[in-house]
Amino acid sequence: MKPIVLDNLSLGHKESVKWGPLYVGELDDPKILSDIFSRHDIKAVMHFAGFCYVGESLVEPLKYYQNNIAATLGLLSSILDHGIDKIIFSSSCATYGEPESLSISEGQSQ
Repeated sequence: MKPIVLDNLSLGHKESVKWGPLYVGELDDPKILSDIFSRHDIKAVMHFAGFCYVGESLVEPLKYYQNNIAATLGLLSSILDHGIDKIIFSSSCATYGEPESLSISEGQSQ
């Protein structure tokens, strides 16, 4: 199976999508979600579209609410509408605090 990517490319790079189709659009666009889910036999969704900068979230809380909560709810609704019952949701890298080194492992102390 090849991954199918939806990205608005505000922080991503199209040249990073090498192994499957790229759809450029917004996570909260029900039309593009329906199009993607109807065209492909999707078994699971991996959601990595959350904003994760704690400082910025304090300055721009509505931006974070719209993307991380409202858009995610729209995605979940579309997933259910298309009978998909598996999702992987990525936690924020901020969960682990300041890293001791890169890459960050779950075993690093804070």
